[in-house]
Amino acid sequence: MELITIPLTRRDRRPFGAWKHIETMEDSRKAWEEADRSWSGPKATGLLTGPSGLLVVDLDVGHEDGANGVKSLEAHLGGRDRLKEWIGGAGVVCQTRRGGLHIYWKRPLGIGGTTQGVLPGVDARGVGGLVVCPPSEGYRWLKADWDALSEPPEWLVSLLEPRTGTTTPDGCLKADTGKVRVNCPICEEPRAAVIWLPEPGRVQGRGWCSACQRSWRSSSKQIQWAMENQVR
Repeated sequence: MELITIPLTRRDRRPFGAWKHIETMEDSRKAWEEADRSWSGPKATGLLTGPSGLLVVDLDVGHEDGANGVKSLEAHLGGRDRLKEWIGGAGVVCQTRRGGLHIYWKRPLGIGGTTQGVLPGVDARGVGGLVVCPPSEGYRWLKADWDALSEPPEWLVSLLEPRTGTTTPDGCLKADTGKVRVNCPICEEPRAAVIWLPEPGRVQGRGWCSACQRSWRSSSKQIQWAMENQVR
């Protein structure tokens, strides 16, 4: 398995330059060389989940909306023992700077881009995704048995699979209650993102960007932002 990485700024962990085109180890090497030419100091490391063939589940304990991904998943699985069992079955686990967890899996066929809000405080990063990893400051491997890396359990795959209905090109459900077009909040590409408003009885909408190919679940806060910042 080849792990495709890119350099990130040490403080705010942002890519040094464009990275969507990076697919190979040679691309990665060039990205690091270019970053070293512009800044010779310490850097953080970003791992590209798409070209590395990975699905990384991000359990955030300091989410902007106050959600705790560890507690959300614990509740979903039915208790702390079940959560420990699930984490223990993963070959690779990283602890993040804020105390959250990145759980690494082989990305199965049919699972595409990044999905935000799988559960409160729980995101999944696949095609088009990026995670910060060691040796970045504050990040450490709790387990790093890459030979034991396996595909995720069925219950997780079912959370990531699109629901039935009218869908966007990457499988996001298209809501019947309307949509707004915005500059992508992730890659900032002008007019590239569409956010579908919530279906009746739901509080979350869905977003999809044609430029970075990411999909996500939109909180009520983001939907309000989209309504105020839509472009024609």
